[in-house]
Amino acid sequence: MQPDIVIKNGYIIDTTSSKEGVGNVYVKGKKIVAESSVKKDAKYTIDASGCLVIPGLIDSHAHIFDRGTESGIPHAYMFTPSGVTTVVDAGSSGSASFLEFYHSIVAPSQLRLKSLLSVNPAGQPTRKFHEYPNSSCWDEARICELASEFPDVIVGLKARISKEIVHDFGIRYLEDAVKLGEKAGLRVHVHVTNPPVPMDEVGAILRPGDVISHMYHGHGHTLLDDNGKVSKGIWKARKRGVVFDAANGVGHFSLPVVRAALAEGFLPDTLGTDLTTLTEFKEPVMGLAYVMSKYLNLGLDEKQVVRMTTTASAKWLRMEEQIGTLAPGACADVTILRKIEKRTKFSDTYGDFFYGDQMLIPQLTMVGGHILFRQMDFVAP
Repeated sequence: MQPDIVIKNGYIIDTTSSKEGVGNVYVKGKKIVAESSVKKDAKYTIDASGCLVIPGLIDSHAHIFDRGTESGIPHAYMFTPSGVTTVVDAGSSGSASFLEFYHSIVAPSQLRLKSLLSVNPAGQPTRKFHEYPNSSCWDEARICELASEFPDVIVGLKARISKEIVHDFGIRYLEDAVKLGEKAGLRVHVHVTNPPVPMDEVGAILRPGDVISHMYHGHGHTLLDDNGKVSKGIWKARKRGVVFDAANGVGHFSLPVVRAALAEGFLPDTLGTDLTTLTEFKEPVMGLAYVMSKYLNLGLDEKQVVRMTTTASAKWLRMEEQIGTLAPGACADVTILRKIEKRTKFSDTYGDFFYGDQMLIPQLTMVGGHILFRQMDFVAP
């Protein structure tokens, strides 16, 4: 067999198959193929010497309903230069707007796009006001219909429980969302910044596979107890299978909280950006490779940040044999990164900052065997 493309000499990190080391990745059509099946030289060669070659990055939390919401960004120009091949939209559309989101954004895209369907029928159309905080306004029947009709796109429900959103409805908003998730066969992804109750209570309501998003926020009740330690209830929630997502966002990342949690080994399961028009190519988010770099400089290693943005996210999407891996038979979604030394100021969302000296710079983004982005100077050394 003659492959179409070979990516050679790169340092491969595939935390799904536990493959690590210098090697080659072969692509035929839309799939990764085994080196043992290669009988002829590839039609096209990419020399990745000195670079990391990893599965295509998965951004577990972003807002991409541009033209349909004030916060939505045009995803094609934003994510491919960041090495991202799969994006999960985090509740930009609801039951009344999902079809427009699907036909205008998802269907024509070259990236792999998934959706968390907002429990609010309108989704998150504007920053001027929040959704009405009462589950009696939800269209449960329509949500169940859409979940059944689009099982490959709708991967969960999105509920926001900030005090300024739910008001007197309080934690019942989340309780009703979980009940709806049971009815629709969907997991719940909950925005927890400034929650109405302590985080232990939030974690106790959620089921295995449900997601606490913005886990390192610093507004109101956080995942830390009064002694500055990760609370016992949060540890219990993780043990039960609740997933923790570190979506950075414009206001959901506190350095004191993240440092305290990391010191106890309480790491994110998945890593998202929460990119919107407020943060595209801007501090404190920039893009997924930038957020990964932030965590490298907080003490995590390459394998840990790669696992969060590939293996773990693919597993949550129930696509671990298709994406998030470079194993033969998987989709040919590939990201090439170059790690450089560059002193950089990394900020949280509350005015704190630190300096780091490691940056991951995307060199190439491939989706289904098609190169969608390549740095102009990415040539053989």
